[in-house]
Amino acid sequence: MSEDQEQAAPDLYIWLHGDPRVSEPDTQIEDLPGVSDLELLATAIARGRLGRYLPNRVATSPHRSPGPTGFRSVDVSRLMRDYQIPHRRCYEVVLEQIAPANDDETE
Repeated sequence: MSEDQEQAAPDLYIWLHGDPRVSEPDTQIEDLPGVSDLELLATAIARGRLGRYLPNRVATSPHRSPGPTGFRSVDVSRLMRDYQIPHRRCYEVVLEQIAPANDDETE
């Protein structure tokens, strides 16, 4: 089979922030036959392909525009623990979304 006839491996699409049902994927990795999607995702994380800071959950799909049940939501913390990827946990406080305290109630 010539190189022109070889079909490129399909992609595994990854959403780091948006809802896969309504937004474009943030990135994609090669979807290798015979390798689980979780292993591919863990390898990409360990190699830094998804960045240094990750959300609590990411979504993956072999489809660029998946339907309501056509994607998988992955717990990043559990994935990194299961694949023994060194990591730290951090929490971001979004101050703009916290209602100001009522000063009258504290007196």
